[in-house]
Amino acid sequence: MYGPSSVDWVYCTVACKLQSSLAKLKKKITLHGMDILGDPTLLEATWTNISAKNKEIKQQTALFSPISVQSKHEALSEIRASQADFFHFVLLKIKESSQLIGSSRIPVVVEASQVVPDPRLLPYGASEMARFLNHLGSDIIKTGIADHLSFPGLSSGLVFLVDSHLCDMPKLQARFAELSPTLRQVGLDDRVLGSFAALSHGFLGRHLNRVVEIAKRGLHDADRPLAWSILLGTVNAAGETIEPLQGAPLTLPPAADVGEGMILYTDLLLQADVLTTCTDEHHFLFNDSVLRLLSCFVNSPLQWHKIRRYLGPTLKSANGEVIPASGIFPFRGLSSYVAPLLYLYKEESVLPHLQVLYTRYYCRLHTIEGLAPLMGMAELLIAEGCPDMIVKFKMLQTQSPDISLCSVVVPWLMTGFAGYLMPREYFQLWDRILGYNALELLSVLAAAIIILKSSTLLGLSDPQDVKYYLCDLSGIQTVSLLQLALFSIEIK
Repeated sequence: MYGPSSVDWVYCTVACKLQSSLAKLKKKITLHGMDILGDPTLLEATWTNISAKNKEIKQQTALFSPISVQSKHEALSEIRASQADFFHFVLLKIKESSQLIGSSRIPVVVEASQVVPDPRLLPYGASEMARFLNHLGSDIIKTGIADHLSFPGLSSGLVFLVDSHLCDMPKLQARFAELSPTLRQVGLDDRVLGSFAALSHGFLGRHLNRVVEIAKRGLHDADRPLAWSILLGTVNAAGETIEPLQGAPLTLPPAADVGEGMILYTDLLLQADVLTTCTDEHHFLFNDSVLRLLSCFVNSPLQWHKIRRYLGPTLKSANGEVIPASGIFPFRGLSSYVAPLLYLYKEESVLPHLQVLYTRYYCRLHTIEGLAPLMGMAELLIAEGCPDMIVKFKMLQTQSPDISLCSVVVPWLMTGFAGYLMPREYFQLWDRILGYNALELLSVLAAAIIILKSSTLLGLSDPQDVKYYLCDLSGIQTVSLLQLALFSIEIK
């Protein structure tokens, strides 16, 4: 049992760590005379590819000139303010918890009548990420490195951060060869060919050892839960469920391992996210389940397997324990990673799958280090498929700095298209991401959507009209668009 003295210890420990984190936030990285936010989510490796020795500035043209806004560092200031507000919010809620906690445990879900969550105090979201990526891309352009790009008309230099093996279209086609239009695809051909639909149903059950190969060409709805479990390692190759997934209760770790004050403030942040981001017509019914799952997820330790961590600032107690236990502070959009899984699994079986998905994929979707290369790849593909759209967004951004290619694409990437695509199309996309073990397919789809809609977009002059037109992706067919971007298939 935790009493007030325990909460005081938690508060003092976290307060010290928060002050240390805030001090780090105030540090700036000076790059070519421009102050870049010293965000703890940015690792030094992010900047290693940018030559600090190149003093020559590229000759400015109408296309290469950076976007002029009223305040040069407006977006960076907003991110700093958002981070500072978040840490202040954490301090405030832990103080409140010291008054609320007695000798009994705090319930996992805090009633809204106790404290009303404020979504404005969530640490960051897609809009902040998009604005920072715009600044990052513009600064890369200033270094002169963009002279070496294949498409000199690009509006930012983010493409320079893309893996060189993915910049060449023939190599990209070879990497995703199973998406070739010469091969039958689940999610496309099974909708028009009854014989192929019948063949795809139950195919996995007879070929469990070929699950990776099958996933690359899409999974039948009935086979997907088992296939994903095998791909994520929560069941073995024979399809046998690994304990403790069989009826495992959905519970938090012991209070001594989590900390009651931590449960309180993380639940408040999670409530704010669920109430503001998990509201679309396909997922709103899962709100209660999502909140319970996220509370367990955030307050449970994560197992990282030979991969690089894409985490933001972490707090540690005096004995070195990470607070909260997962090391993940809730952010805008976190709930979008959970809701789709409730279509596939019972609530008590979602958590192990979510933990693996996060450590492999989701952790790369909400940090600058992970997003910048994905955004750069999307921009590269758009430049190849429809270079006029690069110029179009450049012009739109001069009218409204908040409307840019990043502001459109980053929300898609951060959520993995959850809440944007119809559930069936979302799963067809992620079947292939798991099969190829490649998040780059998110960039391919984002580029394909822009290319598909380019004929209409080029005729729009109002930035808000462009934004509204790109909000509705309900009619998108995932497989055909992936083929469009990779193999230039004409959509009729």
